[in-house]
Amino acid sequence: MRENLQWRKDTLPIARHEIAGVLSRGIIYVHGRDRCMRPIVVLQLSRVGKTAHDAVLRCIFFMLEVTIHKLLIPGTIEQWKVIVDMSGTNLLGMQVSLIKQIARALTGNYRGRLSQMFLINAPYIISGIWGIVKNVLPEATQEKIQISSGRNTKKLLENMDPSQLEKRFGGKAADVTVYDIPVMPEM
Repeated sequence: MRENLQWRKDTLPIARHEIAGVLSRGIIYVHGRDRCMRPIVVLQLSRVGKTAHDAVLRCIFFMLEVTIHKLLIPGTIEQWKVIVDMSGTNLLGMQVSLIKQIARALTGNYRGRLSQMFLINAPYIISGIWGIVKNVLPEATQEKIQISSGRNTKKLLENMDPSQLEKRFGGKAADVTVYDIPVMPEM
């Protein structure tokens, strides 16, 4: 608890203008809600490119803080779902250290916020990387993560109404092109 409070003091708040360039790349954004009204956070790892790890993490923290303060309802809706789209990701070029940093930061500073995570369009080699990354995650978190080499539209649609899911993920909502504000389609 102390570590989290110290992290919050040292890291937050993050001003939008500090991360605007990274935010506009679409590495992270929020689109829609699941069937239990939890916000859906989307991570597109292929958009990280050569962006500095610190900048990526700050962008993620910024969007998660926006989600907490604007989209969650204390005592009612306190978690989010995450879709990690790995399409177009070159794992040879992707730093495993960044994935581990993200996993550590999220479990250490946003404990209990993850309802479920879907890694979709994952290259087969991801199972090897998963073997490394999952060791830094609590067992309860490991159970919330599903990995598929395709879009796994069926699993996504079991959890999310088609009106809340982008077309590229098998839903009916328009694909997001502006990433700096959460998009909440009508149900």
